[in-house]
Amino acid sequence: MKKFLLLAAMLTSSAMASEFSYTNLDLGYSWGKAELLGENDLDLDLEGFFVGGRYEITNNFFVYGNYEDASVENDFDSILGDFDVDTWRAEIGVGGYAGLGGCVDVYYSVGYKYTELELGDLGGDDQNVGNIDLNVGLRWAPATWVEINPYLEYSIGVDDDDDIEAVDTFTAGLNVYVTAFQYVQPFVGVAVDLDNDNDSLVQDSVLYSAGVRFSF
Repeated sequence: MKKFLLLAAMLTSSAMASEFSYTNLDLGYSWGKAELLGENDLDLDLEGFFVGGRYEITNNFFVYGNYEDASVENDFDSILGDFDVDTWRAEIGVGGYAGLGGCVDVYYSVGYKYTELELGDLGGDDQNVGNIDLNVGLRWAPATWVEINPYLEYSIGVDDDDDIEAVDTFTAGLNVYVTAFQYVQPFVGVAVDLDNDNDSLVQDSVLYSAGVRFSF
């Protein structure tokens, strides 16, 4: 993490003016699948709603927060039968950005993510886990009406509960924003887990998203 913060400081110190707004609000819906760890191809269905936002506190720095309310369902016959696990997740953090010229920014952030799993359908107690998230990405506007946003996220499990352990994950994602009206950008996205901790119960998860961003 020290190397990550050192790189962030170097980028910000050499920053050019940015063409992008870093005060915005995102509203959206996400859905996808995750494969349970094991020899059989057993998939879980994931879906939920999310809201997130950033606020630029000073030049080249921002704070951010995200909230997601989702469910996890099985789509196979198992000894557990059908189940639907509700989950919610909240994250808060800080970040910075640097303009690279040519309508391209690099940005980075570090935050704490809290996740609660309601395991009532499985006969278990609610479980809470925590992660520290490190993010780095690019914002590129090849035209005035579109923004392409590839990013990488490394999530470090730090807070476990009785039955569930917070695990490390490495994720790659891509969002595409299209300007419909001034300050209003519908978007679509995809996020893919590149690597999960060996203790993770799931692997090969793919999550899609769609929504709208309001910039201020």
